[in-house]
Amino acid sequence: MGAGKLPGRGDRRGRFNVPTVPISGSLLLLGLLFAQPSTVRSGDEGALIPVAATWLSGPLNFFASPAGLTFQEPIPYGVPNNLADGGWIWPNDNSGRLEIDFGAPTALGRVRVYSTYPGGPRGATWAIEHSTDKFNWIGSVDFAYTTKPGGGVNGDGSVRTDTAGWYELRLNPNSEEFQYWRVRQKAVTTSHAPRCGQMEFHLTPAPAAPPSLHLAWDGTRVAISWVDPTDKAMLQSADKITGDWQDVPRSFSPWILAPVETRKFYRLRK
Repeated sequence: MGAGKLPGRGDRRGRFNVPTVPISGSLLLLGLLFAQPSTVRSGDEGALIPVAATWLSGPLNFFASPAGLTFQEPIPYGVPNNLADGGWIWPNDNSGRLEIDFGAPTALGRVRVYSTYPGGPRGATWAIEHSTDKFNWIGSVDFAYTTKPGGGVNGDGSVRTDTAGWYELRLNPNSEEFQYWRVRQKAVTTSHAPRCGQMEFHLTPAPAAPPSLHLAWDGTRVAISWVDPTDKAMLQSADKITGDWQDVPRSFSPWILAPVETRKFYRLRK
């Protein structure tokens, strides 16, 4: 079977400019299939959820904090990010928690919190939990929130050299949706809980669309083309639909064939 790229028919990302027509009869059978893809996430980090102060609840007791805190913007307690040790600290008795009613089932995928204290390590374990009724809570994952030199980042993602900055936890890889989520302090692990400013909540990133596979026929040759945003899909071929599937070496889109076999199946593998 001959294979390759026809002159003037486009490059790796081009198109095979011939009509797409069905192929029938006993002379040639090409099967176009998809291998079961693994879970692939899109390149973004998941959209920031614009949490309103009215969605929040929980005790307003603190180990230390500016006076008169309530639920307000910047979320959660109105304390802006700063490096002047001017933030809030949940109590050492582990009564601190923050509950969020998103108003509808929500796939929470990332929690971020800003440490406002640059002068030394602090640490606590925060449980991230979810609920369908705001009464029965189920643990999702624990957040080992320990500040350390070089552990936090600035808003642009650059690494800090002190203990301040953004710290984060990624969770919920299966994108499970719950209306109620909460952050609950379970234990103090280093001195006392970190002093904090803002918190952010992000959705899980949307799955990337699977590659699309297309077939075109110009009367003598077949073009198999595909669109793969990740540029990682591999074309495979087999004589039977059940296999044995083999990678097509050095394949690119469009892949041009001069068929000499009566039957061949093709698929993409992630």
